[in-house]
Amino acid sequence: MRGPAESFIYRWFTDPDARTLCPAEDRPHHSWVFVADLQAVAARRGDDTEVHQMVAALRPRSEAFITLWDTHDVAPRRTDRKRIVHATLDVIELDCHSLFSEDGRRRLLWFSAPPGTEGAAQG
Repeated sequence: MRGPAESFIYRWFTDPDARTLCPAEDRPHHSWVFVADLQAVAARRGDDTEVHQMVAALRPRSEAFITLWDTHDVAPRRTDRKRIVHATLDVIELDCHSLFSEDGRRRLLWFSAPPGTEGAAQG
């Protein structure tokens, strides 16, 4: 993928299929986390072209994004517990950890099943 669609946050707010990754009842939380984290990135980077371009790309395409962005909630995402809809296992619970590049501009998400959960038992 190229352009804004390269970012999962863009696809989350513009492509309904991206949201099927999570159970419907978890989607409002994930939407809030994505936007609050983007606000944290914007605050950390200052006048950053990439952040401005992402916000400009999302504003005309997602009312949900606009509503959350305009709250100005800021919360950097380091770890999170997620429930993911798996094709064969149904809903599994995962811990999500963020690993950042040295300059903080790239992020690698690492998922692991918490010990004692069904996802860990299947792993």
